[in-house]
Amino acid sequence: MKLFEKVKINKGKSKEREIRVLGFPICKYGKICNNDTKEKYCEIFPKKDEYRILDDIIAQTKNRKEQIFLLNRHGMGETYILANIIQQINLFQPLNNLLVISRREYVKDVFAMFCPSVQVQIVTTKEWHNIFSKSYYSYKGKKIHIFLLPKYFDNMYNNFFKGKENHYFTSLLSHYSLIQENIKFNIPIISLNHEKKLLDKINSTLNIKKFVIICPEALSAVSYSIDFWKDIIKSLKTKGYDIYINSKNTDIYGENSLFLTVTELFILAKYASAIIGLRCGLLEVLSCHTTHTPFHILYTPHPFRKGLTAQKYIETHTIKKLPNVCTKNVVEYDTEKQSSKIIMKQILKRL
Repeated sequence: MKLFEKVKINKGKSKEREIRVLGFPICKYGKICNNDTKEKYCEIFPKKDEYRILDDIIAQTKNRKEQIFLLNRHGMGETYILANIIQQINLFQPLNNLLVISRREYVKDVFAMFCPSVQVQIVTTKEWHNIFSKSYYSYKGKKIHIFLLPKYFDNMYNNFFKGKENHYFTSLLSHYSLIQENIKFNIPIISLNHEKKLLDKINSTLNIKKFVIICPEALSAVSYSIDFWKDIIKSLKTKGYDIYINSKNTDIYGENSLFLTVTELFILAKYASAIIGLRCGLLEVLSCHTTHTPFHILYTPHPFRKGLTAQKYIETHTIKKLPNVCTKNVVEYDTEKQSSKIIMKQILKRL
């Protein structure tokens, strides 16, 4: 360890420096770029980034709730499971003293459907995925729990390869000392008025009596051939199906679709002739309590976890092992073992 050192901390266009003595930061200075402005600063004995983040979050919440549950690294799948098990985690009792914090708007939708008793707030704090070093902080009168640290995922995937864990759902239950046999997922709460508003919203753009939902994108799976999605959309249209495509990049697939919230998509799912998609957390939400809609789910390798092939992904993330899923209506495809033509042929045959 050096007695004295100056360390560059470059984050995008920002240029920052930190002066350390025996590894301990005593001064931090530089320029922070926000949009078109550059702000100079100098701080003596600077706070760690994790405490800067917590300060910002506490300032935004402006409430008296003692417990904060900060969703750190989470996709929609983890959020959906959490909303169903949070009532059974003793750590967070009583729930009326708990505030769930996230940067992602869909978290509000998921909790409103599956656990409306828990308050959720969306904050504008910068991304914090790799900031926190521990899972619990007692800070400024708040008990702050972090969900989930990067090391949790590292351990989970290592356990998959060692055979110590076999599914990400049971891994999450184990993390909170819950037993699968005691877990019951909640029935989603959807108002009739909400359903009526959705049907009025899409009535002029979608044939509600014969349509297919396409979900071609996922953050936790390698992208699949765009040509496949274009070809299957074309084939479905030839068979008389209308298409709702869940993507912000609808022009890529030659389709236009209204933006729908997670709640609206959940309502829409029960009317669909089928749902075809790349494995993603949204499909977990849509598949629960949807007893009549067929699901065709494509698995590709994980984009960041070496060795997590499509086959291994199916083994460790199959939707069929989640509660309240009608497994007979779910077909899962290994895109590394089956060609896109064969997969498309099988899907069209099963419609």
